[in-house]
Amino acid sequence: MLSLAKHATATGEPMDWFRQQAMKHNSPLCQVFVRPFAPPIVLLSDFREVQNMMLSRNKEFDRSRIFRDILGDAGPHHHIMKKTGPEWANQRKLLNDLMTPRFMHTVAAPHIYAGVESLIELWEIKIELAEGRPFDADLDAYYLALDAVVAFSYGASYPHRALLPQIDLLRSFQPKDSARLHQGSTEDAAIRFPEAKVDRALKDTLTMVKTAEVMQASVVPRLTWWWLSKTPKIRNAWKARDEFVAGQIQKAVERMHSMNDAGDEWLGNAVDLIVSREREFAKKEDRIPQYVTQVIIEEVFGFTMAGHESSSSTILWALKYITSSPEVQEKLRILLRRSHSAAFVEKRAPTVEEIIRARIPYLDAVMDEVLRLGSPIPFLARDAETDDAEILGVHIPKGTIVFAHTLGPSMTSPKIDIEDKLRHPASEGSKTGEWSPEDVAIFRPERWLTLNETTQEEEYNPNAGPFLSFGLGQRGCFGRRLGLFEFRISLTLLLWHFEFLPVPEALSGLEARDALTRRPKHAVVKARKLSY
Repeated sequence: MLSLAKHATATGEPMDWFRQQAMKHNSPLCQVFVRPFAPPIVLLSDFREVQNMMLSRNKEFDRSRIFRDILGDAGPHHHIMKKTGPEWANQRKLLNDLMTPRFMHTVAAPHIYAGVESLIELWEIKIELAEGRPFDADLDAYYLALDAVVAFSYGASYPHRALLPQIDLLRSFQPKDSARLHQGSTEDAAIRFPEAKVDRALKDTLTMVKTAEVMQASVVPRLTWWWLSKTPKIRNAWKARDEFVAGQIQKAVERMHSMNDAGDEWLGNAVDLIVSREREFAKKEDRIPQYVTQVIIEEVFGFTMAGHESSSSTILWALKYITSSPEVQEKLRILLRRSHSAAFVEKRAPTVEEIIRARIPYLDAVMDEVLRLGSPIPFLARDAETDDAEILGVHIPKGTIVFAHTLGPSMTSPKIDIEDKLRHPASEGSKTGEWSPEDVAIFRPERWLTLNETTQEEEYNPNAGPFLSFGLGQRGCFGRRLGLFEFRISLTLLLWHFEFLPVPEALSGLEARDALTRRPKHAVVKARKLSY
């Protein structure tokens, strides 16, 4: 426990300590004691066994209770906290249609596109004010993802955004304000621009994310939550959250009743869809619809909170890797221009419809390679649910928490050799390839591409090698489609408008920090606006 605490203090990345234990012992399976008066946590560092556990052994290993410990009682009714079963399945039914292509294309995509346009406008101003120096981009990426998911969730009924006040603030800068940005720092230091205030609901979201970060870093998260929940700031933020989301749900109910015979045509945001599905399910089950419940409040807010945190981390890792790999950045930009040739000739950005329709294997490869190495979710956790569970021939007692790493051996470093006789029979015949130990730690998008012998064209192969950034199976990441959708639109537009330049060596490293997700420690940008 002391070793973990020291590592977390020194690096800001406590989850890296767990990965290092597997490397230290050169073992795909080991145990660590990190919580007072609690059983050990088992660490599993082998893709094939993790894949098998999550796809074929759901009755033996289910969603871990540790997420409840980390998030405290902030969202105990959210489906992510529940074991797999009828209650979990019924709650997921309310959300399933949010990930359909129709809803993502017609509702989510325009909001995501508008959010990236706002970020582009903000960065154009910052590039001019920075005068060739790098600037901090962490909060900008956070606000981009927050604006997108808030707009997607609540639509026009909640018009406030986080990026627009930042644009207004910087547009109001006077020469003396610009000069002040450069005072008292070296040319290699990243500029930190002042922040404009955002609406109360957005501010409360920030507060709750920071609270979850504190709890995730704690070795006694439930005790930490108990203490935090007694503070006025946290108590008021949670109360305001419930009142705000309940108000948005009630507005959606009123819209639905006013458009009673419109089918799904009236649906303009995620809350609308959830309310509509609750009415449908209640009718089928011959019960009265329950719209403003704690379950629905927490599902709505959980979708908002988790969606923007992971998406912003992904964008920041993408900027890190393409900045440090200019040849990848240039190749991808050339292919984007070739695919969107009409937009390039007409000296405009591709439309959201054009981005959705485009098939660019190298873009898919870059996205997966960013997620493979950056992996915003550093571990997946399962609880042993039976008395006879085994992993690699070792008995795993019922109730044991198993950490499956998304980084490390077999994923981003060479695999640890395992005798075939120790493996679970169901892990044989995996269709997923293996990464070469020579370059497994290197950012190389080409690893995801194969040559079609008939057409002689490159094709994207999602099963080229181990990849766990979204989890696997029925308890994998619910928002995967939306996350990739947002990533594709954001990366396309950012590379269309900017060339990302090398940053000073002190800021160029790939060190991470563990927040609610895994984020770059130095999330800075130095860019040049491209003209067409």
